[in-house]
Amino acid sequence: MTGLPLNIDIQQIILHVMNFVILAGGLYFLLYKPVRAFMDKRTSKYEELKASTESEYKKAEELEKLYQDKLKDAESEIRDIRTRAKKEAEDIIAEAKREAEAEGKQILADAREKALKEHNRIIKSAKHDIIEMVIEAENKILHKEEKNDQ
Repeated sequence: MTGLPLNIDIQQIILHVMNFVILAGGLYFLLYKPVRAFMDKRTSKYEELKASTESEYKKAEELEKLYQDKLKDAESEIRDIRTRAKKEAEDIIAEAKREAEAEGKQILADAREKALKEHNRIIKSAKHDIIEMVIEAENKILHKEEKNDQ
């Protein structure tokens, strides 16, 4: 024995340390490197998936914004079209009212003219009838006077 307390043999310790280093190196090359490579590959796959998902999400947000803008434009265009249609309808209604009033005035004017013509015709006819009655009455009176004179 070499004189170390507790029966410690340095040669044995060195052999155990070398066995541990060989075992650790073997395990490193046999297990740690492949597992680490697998984990790195898996991590990069998930990072790519995350990047692709974020990219798609950004595209979707841009499309949503684009559609929202188009929707706002469409809504304002619809409002403009409704406003124009309402104005056109009001113009058409106003024009129809003007035409109806003009036509009503024309009908009234025509009716007044017809009434006046009818009135004049009736007056003329009445005058004519009165003249005929006066002539008849005169003739009767004259015939009576002639009969009385005879």
